[in-house]
Amino acid sequence: ATSSMLERVCEVYETERQPETLREASAFLKQLTDGKYARVWTPLGKNALQIDNEKGQSLPLEVLSRGTREAVFISLRLALIAAYSRRGADLPLILDDVLVNFDTGRAQAAARVLRD
Repeated sequence: ATSSMLERVCEVYETERQPETLREASAFLKQLTDGKYARVWTPLGKNALQIDNEKGQSLPLEVLSRGTREAVFISLRLALIAAYSRRGADLPLILDDVLVNFDTGRAQAAARVLRD
């Protein structure tokens, strides 16, 4: 019973109590991938990122395509910049070849996200 309860607590944390930055990065990632990938999160007690696809499957960052990994990294950067901005620290955004591994559709989605 205790083991089951601990598993449930971990599950609730991992689905509902992720840090603000990861929640916001998830929103950016969903926009960048047109909904194909919906959530960036980290398992409790681990130093690793998991990415949920549109079917709810959790995938480790390492198995994603290079373009999708780049979308994750852009999402994380944008979320961090937004968090700092809300706290009064306006930071410059310097991007170098961030769209080079994107197909046309994903590059257009990224341009919309960056514009907004």
